[in-house]
Amino acid sequence: MKRLIAFAILAGIAVMIYRYFADDVSRSSHLGVHE
Repeated sequence: MKRLIAFAILAGIAVMIYRYFADDVSRSSHLGVHE
């Protein structure tokens, strides 16, 4: 059960990062990292 919860958390974080990155790329054609 803990493994399933950990996987769900990692999947959620990955989706958030992917959506942020995709939105950033759509705004500026390149250079998606600001940090």
